[in-house]
Amino acid sequence: MKKYFLLFIIVIMFVVGFNYEKIFVVETCVKADGNSCEYVHRQVTKEEARVLIEEKDDLVIIDVRTLQEYNEGHILGAKLFPIDSLYIDKELLMQYKEKPVLVYCRTKNRAVPAAEELKKWGFIEVYTMIDGYSTWNN
Repeated sequence: MKKYFLLFIIVIMFVVGFNYEKIFVVETCVKADGNSCEYVHRQVTKEEARVLIEEKDDLVIIDVRTLQEYNEGHILGAKLFPIDSLYIDKELLMQYKEKPVLVYCRTKNRAVPAAEELKKWGFIEVYTMIDGYSTWNN
């Protein structure tokens, strides 16, 4: 009986631990000029996001919250592209396709699907802030 209980605990720990791991995806892609590249999608903490902002001069910060949330406070330099109008703003977003992009929302529930859309649209380097803006100033 102890063996089964221990096995059950190990399985639960694995499942719970796996669900909370940061996702890091690298896939091969082809740029518009025909050169190959790697698509990078990584979920980052707010601390890692701060490092990205400091180290990547060409980083584009995309806030996918509502205008009201954005006006209540946002990351310095962030561009507002609400998740509800992402498709409408697609042409504007495409100018950042070849640049590293950090996507965030309040908690990550909107940032993850937005980042997935950017991937589908061919964005090369996308980071999703998993802590969300709700913890940015803590």
